[in-house]
Amino acid sequence: AKEDAPKLQIYEDLIDSDELVSFDIACKALDIGLKRLYSFLRDKKVISNKKGEKLNIPYQSYIDRGYFEVKPKPWRNIHGDEGVTLKTYITGAGMIWLEKYLNKNY
Repeated sequence: AKEDAPKLQIYEDLIDSDELVSFDIACKALDIGLKRLYSFLRDKKVISNKKGEKLNIPYQSYIDRGYFEVKPKPWRNIHGDEGVTLKTYITGAGMIWLEKYLNKNY
């Protein structure tokens, strides 16, 4: 239908986009709280529930599908300690998948 055209264009633009979205921004777009989203995705075995550095990191099969990218992020605290942590981003295709997955399963 004609009224669906703008929405379809947004989805097509997202799929082709190289833009990565943080979980914070995704939560605003999907109208769900961050803790709720993490909890839901852990329950559904989309992201890891292992404590420590692997917490909330997507399982490889979801990365392979192109839904998420995990990038190293350097950090430094007030004591001068430095390290690298892993930060997960959602791809355009991942945003589309996530919206559909939430609508179907949440």
